[in-house]
Amino acid sequence: YLTRRAEVAVGVSQEFSDTLTGDLAVALSYSDVSDRYLGRDDDGDYPRREFTLLSLRGGLAWDRRDNQLDATEGTYLELNAEPFVDVTDTETIGARLDMDARAYRSFGADSRIVLAGRFQLGSLVGPDAEDTPPEFLFYSGGSGTVRGQPYNSLDVDYGDVTLGGRSFAALSGELRVGVTENIGVVGFYDAGYVGGESFYDGEG
Repeated sequence: YLTRRAEVAVGVSQEFSDTLTGDLAVALSYSDVSDRYLGRDDDGDYPRREFTLLSLRGGLAWDRRDNQLDATEGTYLELNAEPFVDVTDTETIGARLDMDARAYRSFGADSRIVLAGRFQLGSLVGPDAEDTPPEFLFYSGGSGTVRGQPYNSLDVDYGDVTLGGRSFAALSGELRVGVTENIGVVGFYDAGYVGGESFYDGEG
């Protein structure tokens, strides 16, 4: 798909402590989506969908890592929720929910051995995938989910339509070993799930 999108948002961010932050925002967005999976119409153009969404975004982040860019110890937890309504079609009401949890533990001299884990969950509640802007759907594949698979290449087959999923889960584990100050090796294992329902049903 190809999306042309414009958005205006206003919000606030609050630091509750050195480790806990939160944010809240109201956003109005417009998306013009060309759906290439449906093929071209009689005029040679791709079918289009339009969305005008009013949404409320809220998030909390609890960060106890020793280093945000290269953590060796600590934990991180982020929770986000975004209820929305299409102001041009009030039947399109829903919410996008996601969670990101990470943990790190180091061993050995100078923390040269680091064990890291990550668990992600997501759910789109409300509209069908066809009635939702693509950026609200879930895909898997790439460096942030399932490494070794092309970026966002794992989606869902809804019969004649292939789109992102309405439910998402990813689990990653890795072992980092520092060989020298500038050279290290990493072994990892990733697993991911994308499904067509709002919650896991075993058919994704």
